[in-house]
Amino acid sequence: MPKPDPVPTRSKPAAGVLSRALTPPADAAHPTLAQRIADDLGVAIVDGALADGSRIREEELARHYSASRSPVREAIALLERRGLVRTVPRRGTHVIGQSLDVIADLFNMRAVLVGLASRYVARRRDPAVIAQLQTHVDALAAAVERPGITPLAFARLGGDAAAVIVRQCGASYLVQMLSDHAHHSGWGMIWRKRALDFKTVERRRHYAQQFQRFVRCVERGADADAERLLRQMMFESRDRVLAAIAEARGGQIDPVHCLADAPLAVSAG
Repeated sequence: MPKPDPVPTRSKPAAGVLSRALTPPADAAHPTLAQRIADDLGVAIVDGALADGSRIREEELARHYSASRSPVREAIALLERRGLVRTVPRRGTHVIGQSLDVIADLFNMRAVLVGLASRYVARRRDPAVIAQLQTHVDALAAAVERPGITPLAFARLGGDAAAVIVRQCGASYLVQMLSDHAHHSGWGMIWRKRALDFKTVERRRHYAQQFQRFVRCVERGADADAERLLRQMMFESRDRVLAAIAEARGGQIDPVHCLADAPLAVSAG
């Protein structure tokens, strides 16, 4: 007696470019699913896993996250505000690639803006602000050789110290510009899930020492030195991040974007 034909099984659709770039899904430590999707996509774009011009398909994202179209569309809107995708009617949503030059520009703009905030903080010489800064810088120094410290955790400690500078600069419009840069550009995606800097004890120690020197500049009211030192710190981090990204995905940077200041004298601060 012949065996009946087997019942055909429905195979899962092949993973598309988006799903491959987003695998495995990131942790769910986000206020909303839309923000999680936007962050996952943003990191993939900055890392180069999603190339310039790649199509962002709502249905593939919805399937990947087992979500409805609503959070997917909200995520795409967030990415548009960050300048990471562009939606054209009847042509869909496509990635705006983050070249090495663009990433360098993000660092350069941040360096100029935070440098200005640093100068204001140094001119004010507020003892309470200096005490706040010192507390965060001490925590940074203590973490340099802490067993198990990750580059990302160390970067976040540095970010806490930098946040004091921004919050206490006394220039509301500058604070808003820095907030816009952090939330409406690819800047936040560089540091979202991994740090491409601070991978060695030597590098972490150097950074912590620079921040200690920065506090000394603020104590003295040496505003020009404080600004230049902060920019120098940002430029050094920029170069390490760019080198790591270039190693991972290739590419070259236009030397025009490699801004640098003359190093601050060791005795300064």
